[in-house]
Amino acid sequence: MGDALSMWGAAGDGMWREDSIGLGRIADRGAAAEFARRGSVVEAGARGVVLVADVRLADRADLIGQLGLDEVDARVLDDQQLVLRAYLRWGEDCVQRLLGAFAFALWDGRRRRLICARDHIGLRS
Repeated sequence: MGDALSMWGAAGDGMWREDSIGLGRIADRGAAAEFARRGSVVEAGARGVVLVADVRLADRADLIGQLGLDEVDARVLDDQQLVLRAYLRWGEDCVQRLLGAFAFALWDGRRRRLICARDHIGLRS
């Protein structure tokens, strides 16, 4: 999958595949340095949920409070992991609670459902 899209940019630090489902992210060549600093695939392990995202949250503190996370989690979790936690808590309604620039694809293996979302302005592709 990554090789087929390599003409558009560099593959991230990971691709995920299970059976006939695969997720990954391609960074445009101009964003390679920023892309390298952020992860590309986040999994919720036994819960069967996988997220690939380009996200910069503007409301981290508020979202952390709504999720009931402690200060240690607030420092350790990146924006992608917060989006994943929000999905695990609120399901598809999590998108209504996110403020910032984001685009993501999330595979929920338990429900066999692919969820794709973007911020309301479409700042991330």
